[in-house]
This record gives sequence, C-alpha cells and structure tokens, in this order.
Amino acid sequence: MPPTVIPTGLNQWGVIKYDYTRLREEPNDSNDVKYDMLRISSVVEIIIKGQEINSVNNISDYWYCVDYEKKRGWIFGQFLEIYNTYEESAKRSEEIFSEYNESK
Repeated sequence: MPPTVIPTGLNQWGVIKYDYTRLREEPNDSNDVKYDMLRISSVVEIIIKGQEINSVNNISDYWYCVDYEKKRGWIFGQFLEIYNTYEESAKRSEEIFSEYNESK
C-alpha cells in the first residue's frame, strides 16, 4: 500500500485568540501537549483541517494542524480566527494584541 500523503498548503492562516493556547501532539484534548503557551495574537499557518467536527467542553469545532515557527501541532478551532491570507492574519494579529494590552 502506498504511503498516505498529507496535504499541505491550504493557504490559510490563523490568529490565536487566547493567551497560553496549547499546541497538541494529536487532535484531541486528552493528548499530551507538544508545545505549551502560544501567546495571544500569534500567527500560525494552517496545514491541515480535521475531517470531522469534534466537541470539547460543549463547544463544537474542527481541529487544525498548524505550523508556528517550525513547530507543528494541533489546535482546537475555538482558539483560532482563520484568514485566507497572511496579510489579513497579520493585520488582525496587531488588532488583537492592541485590544489585549488595552484591557490590562
């Protein structure tokens, strides 16, 4: 059987909506945390969108495999705002960062 090809290049970007978001090894909330503490307003490249909607803490969304500074892992969709270009996500990142700092 040929190896499974993992699709890349969805050309989508995400902005982290909450401080200290976890990047997980697998697409589930009981899995070990691969990289902890992605900061609010961080921009991530979306590599893979999960195939089905899951429920975490009574919230339904997809899991997304993302790349952040050459670290790859899974984030639940609730924690992302998704954009079709890097430019859109970078602009929103600046807005979120400003809003976050003003609320402190």
